[in-house]
Amino acid sequence: MFSYYYRIITTQVDRLKTVSKKRIVNPCLMQKSHFAKVLRSCFSDPFSLQSKQLQHDYVSSYIVLYLYTEHIQFSRSIKIMALFLVQHGKSLSKDVDPDQGLSKEGIAEVERIAAVAKEYSINVSQINYSTKTRARQTAEIFASALKPSDGIHEKSGLKPLDDVTAIAENVESKDDLMLIGHLPFMERLTAYLITGSVEKVVFKFQNSGIVCLDKDPDALSWVIKWALMPNIE
Repeated sequence: MFSYYYRIITTQVDRLKTVSKKRIVNPCLMQKSHFAKVLRSCFSDPFSLQSKQLQHDYVSSYIVLYLYTEHIQFSRSIKIMALFLVQHGKSLSKDVDPDQGLSKEGIAEVERIAAVAKEYSINVSQINYSTKTRARQTAEIFASALKPSDGIHEKSGLKPLDDVTAIAENVESKDDLMLIGHLPFMERLTAYLITGSVEKVVFKFQNSGIVCLDKDPDALSWVIKWALMPNIE
């Protein structure tokens, strides 16, 4: 349903600009309070339209998207969120650094990916990282670029061989959460969220790369929305 109305909006924005004679911005890029204000300024009484008419009128479909988004935003049973999964940057070997901190190459790659994410205005509210040094250093670089409003936090349960189900069961408690950990944990977590099995690998991670997962609001299932990797392999 949401996808249906989204398609209507994105194909009718230019026509709506012409009809309203006002500057209209795609509502998907707006804060909901600003979206409501724009609607009120462009239409005298938009919420009086009948529901059946809304499905066929491009102007009122604009309103339906707002109403439906409001429902999803505030429903306890449905929650729109993004989950960003990151494998730490490349690290030093144990014989060089017992803590296996990031190598120069690893730091450079994380900084490059973080800069691209910043350029795309990726919104991350909080970063949680494993107890290992390389994960913390990766988190600090991403935090420096993305400025998460809730900061960065060390979190147990993100080590390479930890049980992914413990994290998966609580992953919806925070919107726009970034988790920084290790392999095989990250690949197993991604597989579990999408397929329900840790054995069915659905994405091959790279050091410092980001995999963005989102929940389909219709099917309530996890999907890979996009990925940002340092290399094409």
